[in-house]
Amino acid sequence: MTLVAIVATSVSMFAQSPWSMQNVGYNYTSSYPFDIDAVDSNIVWNCAGVGDGSGISTQEFSMTMDGGNNWMAGLVTADTNFRFSNISAITENMCYAAMYNNTLGGGGIFKTTDMGATWTQLGVGSIYTNAASFPNVVYFTDSLNGWTMGDPVGGYFEIYSTTDGGATWTRLPQANITAPVAGEYGIVNDFTVVGNKIWFGTNKGRVYISYDGGINWTAKSVVSNVNTVSSIAFRDTLNGVCTKSTTAGVNTFFRTTDGGITWAQITPVGPAFYSDLAYVPGTSVLFSCAASSTGRGSSYSADDGNTWILVDTNGIGTADGYTSMDWISPLTGWAGGFSADPLTDGIYRYTGSAVGINQLVKNNVVSAFPNPTNGLVRINTSYEGNVNVRVFDILGNLVSSFESYSTKIGLPVDLRNLSSGVYSVQVMDMNGMTSIVKIVKQ
Repeated sequence: MTLVAIVATSVSMFAQSPWSMQNVGYNYTSSYPFDIDAVDSNIVWNCAGVGDGSGISTQEFSMTMDGGNNWMAGLVTADTNFRFSNISAITENMCYAAMYNNTLGGGGIFKTTDMGATWTQLGVGSIYTNAASFPNVVYFTDSLNGWTMGDPVGGYFEIYSTTDGGATWTRLPQANITAPVAGEYGIVNDFTVVGNKIWFGTNKGRVYISYDGGINWTAKSVVSNVNTVSSIAFRDTLNGVCTKSTTAGVNTFFRTTDGGITWAQITPVGPAFYSDLAYVPGTSVLFSCAASSTGRGSSYSADDGNTWILVDTNGIGTADGYTSMDWISPLTGWAGGFSADPLTDGIYRYTGSAVGINQLVKNNVVSAFPNPTNGLVRINTSYEGNVNVRVFDILGNLVSSFESYSTKIGLPVDLRNLSSGVYSVQVMDMNGMTSIVKIVKQ
């Protein structure tokens, strides 16, 4: 079966919108999740922007510990001129936030360890102290190790790292970072991470790439230096898609197959949206969404952005579309909406069928035997070297994981302690290449 045929068969999966409305809890009407960071199928954090055109700053955030059945909202204790750049969630208790001062310049990194009840600004007096400083991103791989990127100050991008949870920060030396071109700066929350590789976009049509977890950075051009790389997503260490936007609001797609070194323009067929792009982990499915005058709704592509299938054009409680996304598995993801009041709307959970499973089980990269199984199953894979194996239940919860050296003999997976049902086994190699096989446990 060809890829086009596979995509066509999945249209019926979205006969009705797969997004189920939840109540994010924001107090300010028309606030929306500017950034969503899901830790797992239960723990999710988000931070707010304001969509009513007033231009006010907001410090509202919200989090859930039960998959979104209940959301708890609060405020980051920061200067009233501070706005969110993004968040990086670690556990139900711990979350980091990057914020910029919309009036005076500068900004800071904030941290909570008590579910958002209190927030502490980190590195006061040592990071983002210049009036020209502008933090765009903060990202932590765990509770201790993280980095943050801000606009150029002193002739190069302000990039810091920490190994003690933000207690101390070290700025990368200028020699480690490709010099910015005149007038170049980063974009808030415009980055993506796969394993040890990181990409972020700039307003001059370039993507900065780190191959070593943020220690060294090189810049590659996507398009002419008068366009902004406004959204970027990678499904593995080589294959990615980004959009560029002009000041007139014209958007264009580009794709790379060599990790961002070179980019080629693509012309999407079907309803592609430009506000946010996100690959669904463990699949080759790319979702897009938007909530602006250039497009409102969500769609997906199974061929790296060439063709797009419409999911819907608005959420249940709004006609404004979706602002941002985060996915943790083929069954579990969230998209931002606009809050009507503290008890109505603001965020949506994906409740549709498993995304991408039908496409991936038809490839030859992985297979399972016996399937169905009474508990013990062997995964055959063509991947070589170390691989990570993760097992998800039908709700998208991670129920088992391990690392193994792949051989053509196969990988043993033990499901005997799990209940009967359908499970998805994800196999990822060292380069981030990923495939999934669906298994029925009897």
